[in-house]
Amino acid sequence: MEAMKRRRVSDLYAAAPWIDWVLAAGLFAGAHFGLGVGQATPVAEVATPVSALSGIFAATAVFACGALAQSQAVIIRVARTVFAGDMWRNWVSIIGALALAAALPILGLYADHGAPHVAKALVVFAIALDVVVMVRVLWWVGYIARAQRDEDAPRHRTRQPSWMDSDDR
Repeated sequence: MEAMKRRRVSDLYAAAPWIDWVLAAGLFAGAHFGLGVGQATPVAEVATPVSALSGIFAATAVFACGALAQSQAVIIRVARTVFAGDMWRNWVSIIGALALAAALPILGLYADHGAPHVAKALVVFAIALDVVVMVRVLWWVGYIARAQRDEDAPRHRTRQPSWMDSDDR
């Protein structure tokens, strides 16, 4: 259990889903204000595909969350017990962020008529949120896959089986 208390960057990342929101805001600010992304493209052309992509990402996240909940790997079972609060915060944040990222472009379609700059900002922020949150989802998918791979790996025996010790071979 001592190894479970060790804090690495990945542990801190897993325990702090708010990092996604900060990174998405930074990515949005850089893309929207710094690079002028989305200035020439009409919102109507990108809002629907971005919203659909967010929905696909949300489906992927729900699949990963289900895989984590159903995994019987020992390390996953221990993690579900020891870090239940962190995992709950992660998955609520992930699914909520992806649902918001799916809704923002649709809201952008309505805002496009009166305030096109707000509509573009909503779509660009949805893209930034999608990118950042999917990194977290893929991190969890990798965690689950590594745990399952390690669980399924053949164990090396430390001593020979008893049938190999007999002299009547």
